Amino acid sequence: MELIELCKEIGIPKDAAEILSLLEKEDDNYAAMHALFRKDREVFYKKISKQEEPEELLLYYYSRFACEVYEEYRKRGLEDRIFFDTFRDISIWCETYYRDTGKYGLGYYVKDWFWRGLEMKLFRLGRLEYEEMESGEEIAEENVHIRKGERVINIHIPAGEPLERDQCLESIEEAYRRFGKERQYICHSWLLFSGLKEILPEESNILRFQELFDIVKVDYKEREAEWRIFGQGFFCVADYAEKTSLQRRAKQYLLSGGSLGNGLGS
Repeated sequence: MELIELCKEIGIPKDAAEILSLLEKEDDNYAAMHALFRKDREVFYKKISKQEEPEELLLYYYSRFACEVYEEYRKRGLEDRIFFDTFRDISIWCETYYRDTGKYGLGYYVKDWFWRGLEMKLFRLGRLEYEEMESGEEIAEENVHIRKGERVINIHIPAGEPLERDQCLESIEEAYRRFGKERQYICHSWLLFSGLKEILPEESNILRFQELFDIVKVDYKEREAEWRIFGQGFFCVADYAEKTSLQRRAKQYLLSGGSLGNGLGS
């Protein structure tokens, strides 16, 4: 898989693709960096962080590493649709970084994310992503019992598209066909935070998505919701943007003493 083809298929912005093309032409150390990434990711990240424009380099290397994985997808009989949909995350996070900084790259907050796709532990099937993993904690609630270390399927919700219920149901059905129904399917996300019912209208896609799960736990430590909704650092709530109806409702909710968090659903 050529880098230029990947950029086209996953929707990398044109200006960002030109940056990657220039980096590829100038890069005479790719093989060594790829080997370092496979051997020790933390050392790889430290080496990147000491160079100019490390966020650009993260975007470049993750994109090229994705190209390397393409043949393995084909060997496993996985369709091109799944490959390109899975690595479209690169474009989504590139655009998020551009939104927040005005520059193309990948923020260091995603450095522990993309290895999942590169090691074929995570796949996007339609609207949702699925990660085969071990539960990091014991979950013992009324309808859910998961041991720490038990193999589960973790559902992730990519940004960038409306969260339409029918598309989510189609995705889950495809996941059942690929992974089976024997293991527990879990989802830990700000989109499952039960307090969103106080902010969103009843017809909201997010609330309809919540209906697909039994929300068994709420976590108030995470501040992902604020970042996702307002797209900026955690400053004074009074300074948060009010460009969308969700931002206006969420800001008023926070100013009134409410808290946003994450929900765990199964």
